Amino acid sequence: PKFITKEEREAAALRRRQEEA
Repeated sequence: PKFITKEEREAAALRRRQEEA
């Protein structure tokens, strides 16, 4: 199982938010 750090999770969320915008 691959786990993501809090930083990576935050970056992914920000990226997803920008893509959605």
